[in-house]
Amino acid sequence: MFPFSYLPSFFRPRWFYPGFLTPSIGLGDVHSPADVLRHWVTQNGLGVMGGQPGEWPCFCSIEPNSPDDVLTFTDTTSRQFGASQYSGEGFDHPGVQIRIRSGSYIKGYRKAHELKTFLDQVVYLSSVIVEGSEYLIQAISRSSDIISIGQDAPSSATRQFSLNMTMSITVK
Repeated sequence: MFPFSYLPSFFRPRWFYPGFLTPSIGLGDVHSPADVLRHWVTQNGLGVMGGQPGEWPCFCSIEPNSPDDVLTFTDTTSRQFGASQYSGEGFDHPGVQIRIRSGSYIKGYRKAHELKTFLDQVVYLSSVIVEGSEYLIQAISRSSDIISIGQDAPSSATRQFSLNMTMSITVK
């Protein structure tokens, strides 16, 4: 007999329940939420994968020095939305930041606005495949509007913007 089985469910530790660690992204999977979102954005034609020809190359966590017009996806802090009464599983929504860098303020702001509108309207139950693993994006909740970060460097002409969000994502 398994220890703690004699206790009422609200006294049992979370690890008591089978499958406690499996539903959570990041514990058994290899793709970060930022990388999943990057693949989804490129899959929908809002950019191209970094290193490929086209407008708005998308990178994950590393931003190259060139070209000027780049999208960078970075993992940020998650937000916990409680836990299941039955299993004790935590409901975490991982955080992602999209950094938009452009050689022109207007062009950068327009791209940030395009991404913001797209994320607000098209997300519900979107599926994306990353290197053979299929993910389901249930929702994206922006935690900020478009933030103008300013110039890349005092002598640089590039401008930077940021969109911050949390997302609900599962492995299919």
